[in-house]
Amino acid sequence: MADKIPLTVKKQQYLRLGCVLGIILLFLWIVQMVLQHTRHAARVQAPKADTIALFSTAVKPAETEAVWRERMQHALQQSHHTQTALETQLTLLQSAKETSDQRASAQLAEMGLLKQRLASLENEKQTVRSLEQNVASHQGERGEVPFLNDDRLSLQQTALVVREAKQSQDFVPAGTIARGILLGGADASAGVTNQGNPTPLLVRFLDAGTLPNHAKSHLKDCVATAAAVGDISSERGQIRLERLSCVRPDGTVHEILVEATVFGPDGRNGVRGRPVWREGALLERAFVAGTLSGVSDGIAESYTTQAISPWGTTNTVDNGKIAQYGVANGVGNAASTLAEYNIKRAEQYHPVIQLSAGTLIDIVFLKGFDLNSGISQIEKPPLASHRAVSAEGAPPSLAALANEMTHAMQEEAPR
Repeated sequence: MADKIPLTVKKQQYLRLGCVLGIILLFLWIVQMVLQHTRHAARVQAPKADTIALFSTAVKPAETEAVWRERMQHALQQSHHTQTALETQLTLLQSAKETSDQRASAQLAEMGLLKQRLASLENEKQTVRSLEQNVASHQGERGEVPFLNDDRLSLQQTALVVREAKQSQDFVPAGTIARGILLGGADASAGVTNQGNPTPLLVRFLDAGTLPNHAKSHLKDCVATAAAVGDISSERGQIRLERLSCVRPDGTVHEILVEATVFGPDGRNGVRGRPVWREGALLERAFVAGTLSGVSDGIAESYTTQAISPWGTTNTVDNGKIAQYGVANGVGNAASTLAEYNIKRAEQYHPVIQLSAGTLIDIVFLKGFDLNSGISQIEKPPLASHRAVSAEGAPPSLAALANEMTHAMQEEAPR
């Protein structure tokens, strides 16, 4: 419909233009006819005037000219009225054309809005269809009839969850401090490319551990594995604990993931060690080899003669010094290769921080954990070891048998 409106407007414009041109042509034809009639009348009346002039008075030719002028004025007035009417009609046509153009533009804008609204309605329709399909598939899986307006509300009484308070004998909170010792030394790598490959360490706890408010834990004699990396700028080894292993008096083994850091004897984070740089000798060898290569190249150049010609510059070796040139050139190449080899070997070396075994450390846990969360094994002692036998070899009493059964039930409970 938006394409038909401009064609209709164009047809109307062409029709109006044709009408205007037709009216103008009609007006020109009328003027031409009036002029032709006036000329014909003048030609016809001229002899009569001459004849009349011979037999009448001299006033009659003047009256004929006045009549002719009156006719011409009347014709001009008619043409003026016709032109005024044509101009008025042309103005009306132009105003009508502008009004129709405005209406057409308004209709086009309205059509654009309607198209946008239709597109939005189509999108909403597709969205509703997809929601209906999803709801139908969901309700179909549950065995229900898919109705969009089927709203249901189900209320269930939930039990109040009460968490038990954590006890200091079973839980180690963040900030717990324990004294420990390094059971083995390590060479912690301080290279930039080796920070993701830490060195393993083993740590033993020397005390039970101090919790907040000076409470005590049960970490004495437990061991932990740790990872160490070197920091060459501070010359310290940064140690982080990974796993803690403890064995309870009843034989229960605990292995727990922990997050803890280590402070050295000086109270700073990390353990100070001795930095070691092993690439010094290789660098010295590379320096000597490079120097020898440069000297050999200079000696070899002294045995050559440079000649400049129109074809370029050429170097020639003196006939009596070919052997010396070959020796100097060979030594220079060998020294250059040796220097490159030592440089590549030196690039493979990286500094390390040597940590000594037996270093006393302070362990600080960064995240709390439950000592009972890592039970992995229960060691069950033989039943005969718990039987009470008197010095005379008499059989055990009823109380001893009851204690034995109670102990066996306690061992079976954790399982």
